[in-house]
Amino acid sequence: MTNTAPLEKKKLKQEIDKLQLEKSKLTEEIRHLKRPLIKNPQFLAPIAAIVFGLLTVGYSFFTGLWDVKRATLENEKILLQTQIDSFKVEKQNIRVSNVKLTEENAKLIKETKLLRDQYKQFASRYNSEKKDISNELILIDNLLKADRAEDANKKMKDLVTRLTGISQRTFDKTFDETFE
Repeated sequence: MTNTAPLEKKKLKQEIDKLQLEKSKLTEEIRHLKRPLIKNPQFLAPIAAIVFGLLTVGYSFFTGLWDVKRATLENEKILLQTQIDSFKVEKQNIRVSNVKLTEENAKLIKETKLLRDQYKQFASRYNSEKKDISNELILIDNLLKADRAEDANKKMKDLVTRLTGISQRTFDKTFDETFE
């Protein structure tokens, strides 16, 4: 029994020490909570940050930093508006140019079609005249073979006269149609 008594005494003493430490801790926490907020560092840290931020904004405002940025933005806005107006004018000029080019293209297509038709007519007349001349030459050849030289000579003169007239008429007509 003697061995257990000092052990129990020691445990009781430790328990009492522990309770006294808890009591002193709680007393200190109560005293700390009863202090005014102004003296509490946990309250002062966020307040100091807010005050410092407000002072920075105030300094920026009074030194004109915001005015400079506002003026810069206004200048950029004016520059962009000028560019927009310039692009609108350029867009309108391109549209007008596009309309003119479309009209010119249509005119060139029409002229090309007209020239193609004139060429077809000229080729048709040429082929017709060529056929007629070939027939005349065959006739002259046949007359020469039949010993009718006088008739062949007369047909040859008629053919030369006709060819001279055809050449001039064809040239005049082609020239007139081409440059109308």
